[in-house]
Amino acid sequence: MKHLNEFNRCVNDLLQVEVKYEEEDKALVLLRSLSSTFEHFRTTLMFGKETFRFEEVVQYIISHIKMNRSTRDDMKNEGLLIKRSNDY
Repeated sequence: MKHLNEFNRCVNDLLQVEVKYEEEDKALVLLRSLSSTFEHFRTTLMFGKETFRFEEVVQYIISHIKMNRSTRDDMKNEGLLIKRSNDY
């Protein structure tokens, strides 16, 4: 989320000096600016897509972050059970 906020701040700063991006260009720049941990996400999202809408990409990123956070939280709550065998 911090990255999204920083990206939007940069885009707004560029708009102040009259640099304008097409929506699709802005979406692609955002995707390419993500860290390497998003490599598989980026590849999956870009596969088979011909056009990108910026807001759509933002929503995909937010959903991906929430899903990963939820999965991580679920994994923290799971324990490992080891059953000791009497064969030793």
